[in-house]
Amino acid sequence: MSTGAIREQDDVNAALDELHLASQRLAGTTAEARAALARQCLTGVAQVSDEWARTTAAAKGLEADSPWIGEELATGPMAIARQLQLLAASLEGFARTGTSPLPGAPHQDGRGRLRVPVLPVKGLYDGIAFKGFTAEVVMEEGILEEDLPDHTARSLRRPETGVSLVLGAGNVSSIAVADTIQHVLAEGQPTALKLHPHFDGLAPLLETALGPLVRPGYIRIVRGGAEVGAAAAHDPRVHLVHVTGSRATFDRIVWGNGRETHEGRAQGTPSFDKRLVAELGNVTPWIVVPGEWTDKEVRFQAENLAGSILSNASFNCICPKVIVTSRRWRQRELFLETLRSILAAVPPRPAFYPGATQRFMELVGEPAGVAPGHLPWTLLRDTDPDTRPELFEQENFVCITAETSLDEVEPAGFLEAATTFVNERTAGTLATTIVVHPSQRAAGPVGDALERAVERLRFGTVCINQFAGISYLMMSTPWGGFPGSTLDDPGSGMGFAHNTYLLDGIEKTVFEGPFRISPKPLWFPSNRNTVGIGRALTELYLRPSPLRVPSLLAQALRG
Repeated sequence: MSTGAIREQDDVNAALDELHLASQRLAGTTAEARAALARQCLTGVAQVSDEWARTTAAAKGLEADSPWIGEELATGPMAIARQLQLLAASLEGFARTGTSPLPGAPHQDGRGRLRVPVLPVKGLYDGIAFKGFTAEVVMEEGILEEDLPDHTARSLRRPETGVSLVLGAGNVSSIAVADTIQHVLAEGQPTALKLHPHFDGLAPLLETALGPLVRPGYIRIVRGGAEVGAAAAHDPRVHLVHVTGSRATFDRIVWGNGRETHEGRAQGTPSFDKRLVAELGNVTPWIVVPGEWTDKEVRFQAENLAGSILSNASFNCICPKVIVTSRRWRQRELFLETLRSILAAVPPRPAFYPGATQRFMELVGEPAGVAPGHLPWTLLRDTDPDTRPELFEQENFVCITAETSLDEVEPAGFLEAATTFVNERTAGTLATTIVVHPSQRAAGPVGDALERAVERLRFGTVCINQFAGISYLMMSTPWGGFPGSTLDDPGSGMGFAHNTYLLDGIEKTVFEGPFRISPKPLWFPSNRNTVGIGRALTELYLRPSPLRVPSLLAQALRG
């Protein structure tokens, strides 16, 4: 059978047979050999990176010269190049030492929890490209520093054979690709990659990019509708399913359709009996701690939030859909008005995601002042979660963000109240952001309250002062919902992707960036050179070298 993308069900069956036959062979492949495969894939990604970005942009209704092409580069080939570099280094380190080398020394925090640094990564020039950004993985309670070797690279030391299935999402092209690479190279499981129909045009490009994994039968790319994915998910040759999508999609896989769903839930007997990894919806609350900011700081953080909302036309599970402020914060009106004006200055994008226009109309009515097929950026202020629960208690995959306010104005008390609010009143457990001024963190009560908030927040990624989407792109930062979810109450899913340091026993990632950044970040809507920066970052990760850093800096200064 050709290694080309597969459409017919008979060919899907043949693909699963081929993957099943490759299972023992891949499980027996050494870490060193897998690292070599990762580095070979970098050559393939380099060959298709520009066309990859153009293809996904066209699928989203963007013109070939759109400035949003830079976003497609960053969320497609750039992210995958970075992942391949990180996995290759981890696999090579394991081959040498029997464990995955870390970019910093693990340590116990003040509350006795083990923290494992995963950012910055020196060999990828993070200290320059993402100056001031850091990330640490908080391990589950009870894991001590001396226990860490037993919680690292388990999939390499105790491999499991079997075939995995990745059911891809239709919003960001790197999601399904990164999940597939992780299952093949880190876990040693041949994988069927079921592309979302929205990204069918990527199939031949991915065949090239991932050719070193396609040719030996470790990856097969499957195209087709939901029925193809459903049949593959329940095929006995598949032992693990990795799905990114909505709660409704998850429920159909786990509980079935129609009457069997109701009966299965009532009896607690799911129709699904395989290992499951899932990334589901999230409203991504954005908490703004009241403080005294300069006008430039207000502008920066308003645009930081705007860029987060605008990301991928707001069709992202990590675009903030809820903003939490203090009702009595002196600068609240200035901040929200600045945010509104920035959003208003950005031309609406095509509403490419299926059902977006209908959902927009259900929430706020007929879109006004935009061309057909487009939706306006919409900020709803002073929203009451009791009267508009649908804006807080479910993910709305559309360009609407609700702002709500709490009575507390004292920063430490506000942090306590906001933490409780987002834990109890907002949907999802994937990611959240806290914005807090550096001067406040130096003060004991606020610093202590921030530590408590980070500890209490039930999210897989807790960001300080920056957009969770950047944590997603780093690929050294594990990505997934907060642990403890169940099939009946999955939250934002189960399991962690992007786990390139091969950690086991993850509770959350704490991702932190500067309160202000210069030059202007790639994700800011006023950046005038997103394509140049996106291409320079992609080149840096495809072929890391200090000689590529000046080009990146030059492109950044043109933003």
